[in-house]
Amino acid sequence: MGKYFHLYENVSKVSPFEGPQYYLAPMWVFHLQTTFMGYVLFVGTPLNFVILLVTMKYKKLRVPLNYILVNISFAGFIFVTFSVSQVFISTIRGYYFLGHTLCAMESAMGSIAGLVTAWSLAVRYLIICKPFGAFKFSNSLALAAVGFTWFMGIGSAIPPFFGWSRYIPEGLGCSCGPDWYTHNEEYNCSSDTYFLMVTCSPSSSSPTLSYWVLCEL
Repeated sequence: MGKYFHLYENVSKVSPFEGPQYYLAPMWVFHLQTTFMGYVLFVGTPLNFVILLVTMKYKKLRVPLNYILVNISFAGFIFVTFSVSQVFISTIRGYYFLGHTLCAMESAMGSIAGLVTAWSLAVRYLIICKPFGAFKFSNSLALAAVGFTWFMGIGSAIPPFFGWSRYIPEGLGCSCGPDWYTHNEEYNCSSDTYFLMVTCSPSSSSPTLSYWVLCEL
């Protein structure tokens, strides 16, 4: 197991912040990731922006039931503009040349946006399928639900900024994420991983799956 960055030892002896990490995979894999990330960036950004723009323009769309959908689009917009964009340009160069600070910011913003989206889907499952019985989804309840998703997302993503785990390059060395790999005792990485398993797993497990399978199909 790699001591500092990767699941595997850094045989190139070049940091992911300092030079290409082409030893990790064939060149076509880097090209494929560049293509995919470019597609997500240039398609996802305008789509999410249009949803937000239309919702702002037409008052009749601003109803409690749509708050969660708008929340998902807003999180998606943040994800593509602040996270996917950095991964896209980094993969072009083969390493995360943007430095430690932007690495942490990219990972944190991506984590927050992803968690907000996952928790929003879990909340929407509760709204649509009503597993705990019928209830009126009022404006205040909708705002509270949106606030809850951001509380969970931010609360789960900021610990590395305070010394509990850390954000490091991952995968091809062109993106960043929490330190799942090294079990570094100095940063208590393992306990943060367990924390994320407890606080984040419910948002992306059975409730969301049930929503798609039982309610949509």
